[in-house]
Amino acid sequence: MRYLVRRRIGTIIFALLALGALASLAVLVYPVWVGEETARLALWRKGIKSESVVIDGNRIHYFEAIPRSSGEKTQTEAVPVLLIHGLGGRAEDWTAFLPALAAQGYHVYAPDLLGYGISAQPKDAAYSVSEEEAVIAKFMASRGITQADVVGWSMGGWITMRLALDHPRSVRRVVLIDSAGIYFHPGMPLSLFAPETEDELDELFHYLEPGNRTLPYFVRRDALSHLKARAWVVNRSINSMMSGTDLLDFRLGGLQQPVLIEWGASDRLITTDVGRRLHTLIPQSQYVEFPGCGHLVPVECSAEALPPVEDFFAAK
Repeated sequence: MRYLVRRRIGTIIFALLALGALASLAVLVYPVWVGEETARLALWRKGIKSESVVIDGNRIHYFEAIPRSSGEKTQTEAVPVLLIHGLGGRAEDWTAFLPALAAQGYHVYAPDLLGYGISAQPKDAAYSVSEEEAVIAKFMASRGITQADVVGWSMGGWITMRLALDHPRSVRRVVLIDSAGIYFHPGMPLSLFAPETEDELDELFHYLEPGNRTLPYFVRRDALSHLKARAWVVNRSINSMMSGTDLLDFRLGGLQQPVLIEWGASDRLITTDVGRRLHTLIPQSQYVEFPGCGHLVPVECSAEALPPVEDFFAAK
């Protein structure tokens, strides 16, 4: 009997060691995949659902966070919140925002834009700002969202402003985080969004983050492989942006909604002068900068960015 017990314990220990070895190997070989799955697991453990809907024949993936505590608001009173990621991003970029806003009583949706994350990548799409805006409008209709508070980061801010201008009744309040959408000279070569070498990848992170952190070799290798696989989508988005068709410089005076503008004070990609110019072009806007933060505010500076958003949404 003791022999059988010892044997079972030995089998369990061996299995655990084998799993640990496999996990370590996965981190070394597929670190990006491990990171993405870890983020999805963290969201799942917080009760956030991973869902999908078909729009114009294309699968659009999204995360949905159900209100957990309504505070002074009832669930029927709280306007839903829509989170829109940026160029090359995905819904997991809102990992900090999703549970935090749900805890404040908001029903929160974070979609992967067409072509990004695990949403469909149709070969005939332009992946332009206007095309992405149309998908978001149809996404809202498909979920029965008649009005929402919308948060847009980088290219997502550009999409958010177009949505607020073209569908003013569908957007109650607007939050723009290090947003594109008006003419500016980029702080870096746009080709870096689709890096082809490890040096270009390092340069991309130099512009996205305020420090000079260097990624480990095995992370750079895997990240480069992932970015190359999606480069054609990013390049189409950039080509559309560079055409100038969707620029909003002369339309922003038509924004009717209250607007909060948040900016990383150390953003090297879209510098603070762009944010301050947006603030000037949108007279009813509020503007706040976060010292020490770069372009990745929702990911790396969520502790600073969330309180102003929560106060802004709660304002009468």
